[in-house]
Amino acid sequence: MTADDIPLWSRRLRAAREAKGWDIPETGDLLWRELGKSTRRDSARRMVDNWERGRHKPSGRNLRAICQLLNLDPRDLFDGEDGPARTPPEDDAAQLLITLKADALDLATWAERTNVGDTTINYLASATRRLAQEYLSRPPAPLLAEAAELYRRVADLLRGGRQHLQQTRDLHVIAGQLLAFLSWASSDLGEADAAEAYATAGWVMAEQADHDALRAMLLTAQSKNAFWEGRYRLAAELAQRGQRYAPATEARVLLACQEGDARQALGELASAQEAQRAAAAARDAITAEVEVGGLWACGRARQANYAVGVCLAGRDTAGALAGVAEAREAYAAGELWAYGTWAQLCLGAGIAYILQGDLDDALGELAPILALPEEQRLATLASRFGEVDQHLAHRRFSGSRAVLELREQITEYRAGALTAKAIMKGDQ
Repeated sequence: MTADDIPLWSRRLRAAREAKGWDIPETGDLLWRELGKSTRRDSARRMVDNWERGRHKPSGRNLRAICQLLNLDPRDLFDGEDGPARTPPEDDAAQLLITLKADALDLATWAERTNVGDTTINYLASATRRLAQEYLSRPPAPLLAEAAELYRRVADLLRGGRQHLQQTRDLHVIAGQLLAFLSWASSDLGEADAAEAYATAGWVMAEQADHDALRAMLLTAQSKNAFWEGRYRLAAELAQRGQRYAPATEARVLLACQEGDARQALGELASAQEAQRAAAAARDAITAEVEVGGLWACGRARQANYAVGVCLAGRDTAGALAGVAEAREAYAAGELWAYGTWAQLCLGAGIAYILQGDLDDALGELAPILALPEEQRLATLASRFGEVDQHLAHRRFSGSRAVLELREQITEYRAGALTAKAIMKGDQ
């Protein structure tokens, strides 16, 4: 972008900043403080730079903060060729609600005389449970941002150190749950190192709170991350260890299923089947609901999906397709739908049909997954499509135009898979 291309409002911002004698990093630091440190310092600096380059237009709370710093009137900033400063009324209302939500929580925290109170803790716990629920059906990027914001809030409260003992324990548990969520989501985006770092930090929270259910949750995330990294032995060991901590809820079912998945990947089919039986027994022994549901629950559809993988490992295509049918019946009966599990079921059915040589039915199962929007093309799904592609590369399909086209679609899908880097690039 040339100097002539930079919008008038950007040049006005820069002129106001230079009139103060501040550079961009200094202005970003002041903005960071003005916002109450609700964003990161480096993010605030980057926002100022992007505004002055005309890449993004400040709005809502950010607009009010920068204008306050630079003694500007928001209406004057956008007056002229760049059009009115006001955003659509619905955007104003949404921004107002977001701002008021934070202000309301701050007021509740202050009013309860410690740096946190029961109202705030209950809100944070509820928001954490909601994230785990919404992750089943929504793209991960906005939920990651919200989880990060919640985690920073909890971390700041813990660092403040002014709570009753039970409140401190509750905050450690919530922080650990958020770190487990971040670990799981990072793995879905192909960021194994970040996933492990979050889980490791979460384990410290679990130890501080002495909370077995949280330990089981973190081991679930670590097992999943190890599996998608190809460290199947470690994945099985972590899932097995998690079962010793898990209460008699669906958490124990999920961990047993994860162990079976890792065992089948190791080629240990008998052990995988034994783990599946352990999952069935754990379901029969359930005495309570899982503390944080959604992502961390394991309904019958999800359990059937893991069983499909074990069947495919033994080339039991009929059993795999029966498992897919069972899962779909569970969804039809009202079980909470999750697009990740649904996609894995379609992929499993597609592989079963490919092994049977039924390309038409395979394509029927795979087509909806290939049509997923990019914001839902998880790295884990792209990895599973690699398995599909390996089956299609078999010599019995050589010369098939339909197979060639399908493999080209898979290549395109995997190239567009969602990653953390892609999300960050989109935010620039």
